[in-house]
Amino acid sequence: MQDCQFENLPQQQIYAKILLWGVRFGLFLFLSTFILYTTGLLPPLIEITTVTEHWHLPLQEYLVQTQSPKGWQWLTYFNQGDYLSFAGIVWLPLLSAICYTYLAITFIQSKDYGFFFIAIAELTLITISAGNLLHLG
Repeated sequence: MQDCQFENLPQQQIYAKILLWGVRFGLFLFLSTFILYTTGLLPPLIEITTVTEHWHLPLQEYLVQTQSPKGWQWLTYFNQGDYLSFAGIVWLPLLSAICYTYLAITFIQSKDYGFFFIAIAELTLITISAGNLLHLG
């Protein structure tokens, strides 16, 4: 195999480092919150037996039957094992947003406006999708 003569830009190298450490943190977050939940060190808001009894229901009916929080209300239940475990899931789009924010800042500083607008477009899409701001269909 030939040696690669491609050299990464500084932004790519820092992006990769942010992503590497962010993924490592995310894995730790996933595992630690899952352990807190499954061992019962943090009790769940909704017992697992209640979840399994109702998971065949349509979403709206499931939410009513289990008295689950709706929308962003789950953020107030981080003291509960089942909802604390969502922290790892939330970290994933947040990590992408952190990386694109870094890129947007470096691109605007270097007056690379084309890439700046691409990074801003990515941040906008992440925000729209993570915030469930479009209600299509």
